[in-house]
Amino acid sequence: MGLAGAVQAHFVGFISPPNYLPMLTFQVWAMLIVGGSGNNKGAILGAVLVWAIWALSGSLISEVFPADQQARAASLQIVVIGVMLCLLLLWRPQGLLPERQTISKHLGARHDT
Repeated sequence: MGLAGAVQAHFVGFISPPNYLPMLTFQVWAMLIVGGSGNNKGAILGAVLVWAIWALSGSLISEVFPADQQARAASLQIVVIGVMLCLLLLWRPQGLLPERQTISKHLGARHDT
């Protein structure tokens, strides 16, 4: 994440606290929890799924609610992601693609000569 922040700072040109709102932090954490921490494939899967749910719920809100109610209804996106996160944590607390437990070949029996 540090490397990603450095790359973003390089391309954006500056870093400012308003660029990092609590909602963005919530989305990133949800992406990691959904995909499974400790696994790059899980992190990517979680990012794609949470982003897709966020985008689909946003387009659904714009279709269902009238224009004057859409700003208030947009908070339903947060609720949808939160409910999805709660259900996933109940169903698979380790995420969709959990970290694999590997045992190093160097931990085997030691033979001294």
